[in-house]
Amino acid sequence: MSVTFSIITPTALRRGTQDSILNTLKQMRSSDELIVVSDGPMTDEFKSAITQAEAKISYHRDVKLIETPRTKFWGNFQRDVALCVANRSHVLYVDDDDQLDNLEQVRGLVAQNPSFIHTFNLDGAGISWPWLGQPVEHIVGACWVMPNDKNKLRLWEWCPDFPHLANNIAAYNGQVVKHPEVTMVHMRQYSRDPL
Repeated sequence: MSVTFSIITPTALRRGTQDSILNTLKQMRSSDELIVVSDGPMTDEFKSAITQAEAKISYHRDVKLIETPRTKFWGNFQRDVALCVANRSHVLYVDDDDQLDNLEQVRGLVAQNPSFIHTFNLDGAGISWPWLGQPVEHIVGACWVMPNDKNKLRLWEWCPDFPHLANNIAAYNGQVVKHPEVTMVHMRQYSRDPL
């Protein structure tokens, strides 16, 4: 099976978001898609920053920009909107203050067991939070990749990261492969101020 990614980035339109998006675009294959969903209307400055980031890439990337009403609820509504339009084989999340890493290594590991949920390490501000042995509050959305099976994949609704993961693990009959040795995302310390 060829693994393709729907990479979902909910955004509060913070400064530095375009750096995260450019980093993601550089690692994507042309068969992947990036879905950026804003919490509130996108400013012209934000749209321009995304266009400039896309212009730095040498070949076409599938980028969808979606605006939603302002909710101020940590991106869960925006993730659900993106899940409804995501159409690649697997879904992963990269928040607007995170930086994607090792996407090709992640792709290779997912390809070994494509029908399973895969969890990875998150490196946050110099502290590694591997999936194994960590408190549930440290299991965040940027740590996992899920098959995009619309009959199984559960929406975020209003639940925090760990309950969302637990709901999906149950839907996928506990099929999880853990990769604590691979860091998929680094947390960035961007300003919380909007563009």
